[in-house]
Amino acid sequence: CRPKDAPTFPGSPPIRSKSAPRTSKSVSRPNTIMCHICGREFGSSSIGIHTPQCEQKWIAAYEQKPANHRKHVPQRPDLGEGLSREEANKAIARNWKDEVLDPCPSCGRTFLPDRLEVHMRSCRPKDAPTSPFSPPVRSKSVTRTPRAVPRPRTSVCHICGREFGSASIDIHVPQCEKKWFAAEEQKPANQRKPPPQRPELGEGLSREESNDAIARHWKDEVLDPCPNCGRTFLPDRLEVHMRSCRPKDAPTFPGSPPIRSKSAPRTSKSVSRPNTIMCHICGREFGSSSIGIHTPQCEQKWIAAYEQKPANHRKHVPQRPDLGEGLSREEANKAIARNWKDEVLDPCPSCGRTFLPDRLEVH
Repeated sequence: CRPKDAPTFPGSPPIRSKSAPRTSKSVSRPNTIMCHICGREFGSSSIGIHTPQCEQKWIAAYEQKPANHRKHVPQRPDLGEGLSREEANKAIARNWKDEVLDPCPSCGRTFLPDRLEVHMRSCRPKDAPTSPFSPPVRSKSVTRTPRAVPRPRTSVCHICGREFGSASIDIHVPQCEKKWFAAEEQKPANQRKPPPQRPELGEGLSREESNDAIARHWKDEVLDPCPNCGRTFLPDRLEVHMRSCRPKDAPTFPGSPPIRSKSAPRTSKSVSRPNTIMCHICGREFGSSSIGIHTPQCEQKWIAAYEQKPANHRKHVPQRPDLGEGLSREEANKAIARNWKDEVLDPCPSCGRTFLPDRLEVH
């Protein structure tokens, strides 16, 4: 930070205006040279080591192919004098494409030799005859239609309403019936219900139609309606629902919670701040039971920090301001905060902003 009218010196960095756009530095590319065999770029000190190794790899790869498919090692093109690095790399790249890349006989695109074999498996010429066993060529303009994923063949249990596979439903039904008896035996005798019976399904029904019929029968036999709102629930969930559901014309009592309309907006509860007191030395807030423990420790830290500074830069420990009687917690904290800003914060001589002493040095 420097004052606006401060003189600038030759060694001082220029002050950039806030409105001036930040210019991006152009990152220079490293000085690389292209390999005429594999087409990759290497540094000027590495290209001499790489080229013999790349030539040996080329020979070893083509020795594994039949004699009529082998190719000679690409030769480095003759580059004229006075070419820059970019021009030399462009000339090597053109020669590499002509010498190394092989064109596809069907579409004409060029590939590396090992990638051309993969490409030829799916590329066919446009006028190639199609055989009954060849897969159809899909046009790029034709959109893919999503395949419908078939649902698994499940059957609905007439007791619990859940779906099970055709091989599991026969194992599940007897176990589900035992669970029904065990749950109903814990209820009073006048509230017990017999297990639901599987409905008689007509012949010729599909799996979906059978499941729909069992689901309708399950809702009528198992689910119980709420006497207040009419919604249906499982027996154990109806008891939970009845704790908060009341009929519309039910009288309200002083102890009963009010029924909030669904259209009424939900009002946010105001969260009260904890009863904290501000420290007059560091400016942080602490609970009423912690401030008495914190203040002596904070005073010792202040003294230890300023003993490391020169004598002319040391400051005395801030004193707690005298607060009048009858002040609330907020008013007392505001008075301590004003005293803390005056006693602790130091103003910048250039811009006038106030900072903590250690942050003022950075600013």
